[in-house]
Amino acid sequence: MLVVSLIRFSEPLAFTSLFPYLYFMIRDFQIAPTEQEISKYLGYLALSFAFCQFLCAVQWGKMLNRVGRKPVLLFGLFGTSLSLLLFGFSTNYYMALGARSLAGCLNGNIAVLRTMIGEICVERKHQALGFSTLPLLFNFGSVIGPLVGGSYLLTRPSPHSPYEKAVDDTPSALLSSSFAKGIDKFRSKHPYALSNIVVCGFLWFSFIVGFLFLEETNEDVCKKRDIGLEIGDSILYFVFGRKRPLRPWHNGYSDPEQFSPEQIQQEGIQRERAGSTGLGILPFLSRQILRSSLAVAEDHNDTSVSSQRPSENTPLLDSSDSLSDNIDNAVQEIVEEGEIIEPYLSRKTSRSMSNAIVRRYSLALSYIPKREPRALTPQVITVILSNCIISLHSIAYNEFLPVFLAGRFQRDKLQFPFRIVGGFGLDSSYIGTLFSSTGIMGMLIVLIIFPWIDRRLGTIEGFRLSLLFFPIVYAAVPLALFTQNKYNASFPEWLTPIILYGLTSLKTLASATGMPQVMLLNHRAAAKQHRAYVNSLTMSMLALARCIGPIVFGWLMTLGDNWQIGWLNWWLMSGLALFGLFQLFAMRDYED
Repeated sequence: MLVVSLIRFSEPLAFTSLFPYLYFMIRDFQIAPTEQEISKYLGYLALSFAFCQFLCAVQWGKMLNRVGRKPVLLFGLFGTSLSLLLFGFSTNYYMALGARSLAGCLNGNIAVLRTMIGEICVERKHQALGFSTLPLLFNFGSVIGPLVGGSYLLTRPSPHSPYEKAVDDTPSALLSSSFAKGIDKFRSKHPYALSNIVVCGFLWFSFIVGFLFLEETNEDVCKKRDIGLEIGDSILYFVFGRKRPLRPWHNGYSDPEQFSPEQIQQEGIQRERAGSTGLGILPFLSRQILRSSLAVAEDHNDTSVSSQRPSENTPLLDSSDSLSDNIDNAVQEIVEEGEIIEPYLSRKTSRSMSNAIVRRYSLALSYIPKREPRALTPQVITVILSNCIISLHSIAYNEFLPVFLAGRFQRDKLQFPFRIVGGFGLDSSYIGTLFSSTGIMGMLIVLIIFPWIDRRLGTIEGFRLSLLFFPIVYAAVPLALFTQNKYNASFPEWLTPIILYGLTSLKTLASATGMPQVMLLNHRAAAKQHRAYVNSLTMSMLALARCIGPIVFGWLMTLGDNWQIGWLNWWLMSGLALFGLFQLFAMRDYED
């Protein structure tokens, strides 16, 4: 789980490091005819990433079951680092567009991580904690990422807009050393590359740790030899003296969950002596015993199936019944294979009676027709729809809040409450600090507030509470523009920063508490054998939502700025979040 957490941390680190400078990067490319249309081209960048992710997410999901979780996860890290380097060294808009498209094609790691955490946290009581690590680590990465992307030492956007009058904006070297001059010259030529190189360094570190120490969780693939894991075991042995564990592909390996029939019988005796209400060996028998009974019955040709059905006249104890003997043999074979089972009955009885009851119930239940559960049930579709709505407005907020913050402040064109043009006029360093501080807030929320909400309200009610904050935040963002001291001198200068930090913290509260809940609901609604597919399909649909969101809201933001109604996209975003809240009442919690 520690290695999975490290890899999860690297993903948002790479994603959020772009936010502080994206607006300035597109501005410096001078691809937009006017400064008001920069948001539209930023939407195209987000569209390219999300659309390629939409096309490839399901294919990565299919690869999960064929080659395993680990290879897909490591390839995703490599693809992310490659695309980041291309993006940082981009010399024009179309090169940056291609780099973001490549990032969408090569990375399906979120679906992989969701699947792996579901396979690690198999008990229901651990699932809330397990899935809450995803937003926790996202917020942790969101602290470091914007600081790296917004750092003046690593990122050097032009201090003046090319859409204004030409000004000599050549930055001077901070230090007189030749090394400092070389770094300064490099930043002047590639102003956005150095921050991406730093992020790629961490991605490569995560790749190496994952290659050496990450264990495969796919039961069908984990028995194949893993050279990286063997090297990692050797490193731990030589450095820390840790004994090399036996792996599934080693000779002499035995499943730690395997029990011999004698162990099972002895455990049943001990449970009975301790006053357990179990049925001897029955609590250790698996559902597979009942499934195998049908095959045993089909091989028994002495009597017809109808004559073999147990009735009220069938004796409970009939050691002469050859069919019962065959069922006993099937039970014995499965027990010897090491299956661990849950009890089906709760009345205390003797072990001899237990064997008879197993035979009787096995024969009776073997006639119940079994249907393979569908992957896309109404419950799964409802959860995916809710997830898509959240993703749609969240990605629009994450992409366009930096644009709104970086937009030029135009006091003469503002009139409360409906006439809104431009933005707050903040620089990339301030934007990076704002996003980093809200990432810290998100970590505290996941560690302190989310467990309390999950205990008190449960999954579905906690999810509903989280979704209440989204429409409030989105509706208030454009109105915060009128609180600036430059607009109204009666407002103190500290008021606008407090409002911005408060709104972003509320948004973080909604995301940090809502995302674990929807992931839990998605995990529990899907059948076990379809979870990898459902997770990949969910990520594909989320990518489609992220594809639609930036292009639609980017166009609306440009339209609103041209028509001097900059609130348009924010209030429509608020309406969409409100619809998602109402849709949630059609959802219920599901048993795992």
